[in-house]
Amino acid sequence: MVILIFILVCILLCAFLVYRSQCRKEAFQLIEDAIAASVKKHLDTLALKYLHLVRPDEYKTVSMVPWAKHLKRFTDDVVRPDLPRGADDLFTAWMVSRGATFISEITGLIRVKSESLVDSEDKVQAMSGIEFEAFSMKRLHDAGWEVTSTKASGDQGVDILARKKGLSIAIQCKRAARPVGNAAVQEALAGSKHFRTQHAAVISNSAYTNAAQELAYSTNVLLLHYSEITKLDAILARAQ
Repeated sequence: MVILIFILVCILLCAFLVYRSQCRKEAFQLIEDAIAASVKKHLDTLALKYLHLVRPDEYKTVSMVPWAKHLKRFTDDVVRPDLPRGADDLFTAWMVSRGATFISEITGLIRVKSESLVDSEDKVQAMSGIEFEAFSMKRLHDAGWEVTSTKASGDQGVDILARKKGLSIAIQCKRAARPVGNAAVQEALAGSKHFRTQHAAVISNSAYTNAAQELAYSTNVLLLHYSEITKLDAILARAQ
């Protein structure tokens, strides 16, 4: 009788472990499906961001660290809030078990897309400062913003004033071949105060120096890549 009970307990335990493993597998699949759907939805933006972040520095070396940080932010801010109930609780376990491999696969997909956008990036690189400003204004307009050039009033440190649904922002545009320094942050901040906008930002095709990032952080000036213009509403919502 004792042996029979022992066998029965073993069978039930095995069944429970199989059930638990199957549930875990299904939850992992939900996580991967959610990430894949988000990547597909934002593929163009991610591809442009990849081009922006994964490029040789002055020593001709390429670091994947900035891209890894951006991908984590994308996962935390975009993917995780949309996960089905219960799946988010297993996200850490998924990262340990499968995350690195899956993210590598996703990065490969984004890299392939970015290669098809190189021509677009090259066109932006070839723009003059005035052309880049017009390009940024059009993108803002297409995203539903009411945009005004400050040239007629003396720019006072910024190129564009944009308004939408009670939000206002002063923007300095910088098309640059090198990382943008903190002078652009100072200009955006001064322009925002002069025009009395709620927010200030710098939009560039390039990266930003450490000094610019530190100053922007302490003064609440947004440092944006032009690929982020279409997401400005969401970025401002997170900044508030």
